[in-house]
Amino acid sequence: MMAHNLCYSTLVPRHLVKNWDAEKITTTPNGDTFVKPDVKKGIVPLILEELIGARKRAKNEMAKATDPFEKAVLDGRQLALKISANSVYGFTGAQVGQLPCLPISSSTTAFGRVMIEQTKDLVQKKYTKANGYEHDCQVIYGDTDSVMVKFGTNDIE
Repeated sequence: MMAHNLCYSTLVPRHLVKNWDAEKITTTPNGDTFVKPDVKKGIVPLILEELIGARKRAKNEMAKATDPFEKAVLDGRQLALKISANSVYGFTGAQVGQLPCLPISSSTTAFGRVMIEQTKDLVQKKYTKANGYEHDCQVIYGDTDSVMVKFGTNDIE
């Protein structure tokens, strides 16, 4: 959502796309269009940046803390910020919620699928016998934010 400036405030309705310079908009893999961040930064990406930044600060403070109670409070804070950031995607796709916006949620999912496919292709092209590896790797799973790869070796190194 942050990388592609997906937001209620940057969504370009389909009937207005023709009015935009192609350099100023991004069309998502599922065909929705959003204004690029250099034209107008979206509110949702700004909120996500703040949540992620606050989580990073809490984790840094937690690493420095020596008091177990303080560590526990900071851990709770960083987990709450993580859940809050992750829930932003959820409320854009929840049609019974207060802020549904299927173009945002479906575009997020579509970009994720593209990234998983690109990762799969990159890994399968690089880790091959032809490139000097002992085995050809095999992607055995990919979903949401991860790709699981079987490298075919028993040696961790």
